[in-house]
Amino acid sequence: MRVTPDPETPYNNIRRSNTRTDQTGHYSFPGLAPGRYQVIVRSPTLAEGGHPKSEPQTVTLSEHDKKTLDLTIVKPEPE
Repeated sequence: MRVTPDPETPYNNIRRSNTRTDQTGHYSFPGLAPGRYQVIVRSPTLAEGGHPKSEPQTVTLSEHDKKTLDLTIVKPEPE
């Protein structure tokens, strides 16, 4: 799972963060600065190649904000 500033620039890319879900699929990104972010979740590589992932979702955080997002992983279409 990854969160990146939106838009990402050379000046704010230090705010990019990765985490893993727990055994129940829950996750958190503690300590994110206020701002706008894109969140995406990606599954490990499949045997046939590719990384199933979710559609990016945009979230705006204020100071001391807590948000909940539900993300669904979509298997890539075979080429």
